[in-house]
Amino acid sequence: MVRTGRLGRRVYEAGLFGRDEQLRVLQELMGRLPDAGGAMELRGGPGVGKSALLRAAAERARRAGWQRLEVAGRSDGTPFGGLRELLRPVLGTADALPAGQGGILRSALEIG
Repeated sequence: MVRTGRLGRRVYEAGLFGRDEQLRVLQELMGRLPDAGGAMELRGGPGVGKSALLRAAAERARRAGWQRLEVAGRSDGTPFGGLRELLRPVLGTADALPAGQGGILRSALEIG
């Protein structure tokens, strides 16, 4: 989103110029979380700004006080290995999930 900096100059979020529509969609998506959930796919060739949009999303999440989970494209080769790596920091809170879902999740990740 655009904001006005000192001296009235326009300052673009995360250095993104001309990405107002993508930033608007990102803002709407994040505004629905955690109540409705959602997903966003970023596609494009090298150098089009996918990483910059992800950094903008991460910064918004940080400012909102959200915990960010991140995983790279590697796995230990076991079933659910990537999911296990992604959820490792919050697996201890699985009991807070509704009606046994935490146990099911822990079971699936331990079997993997």
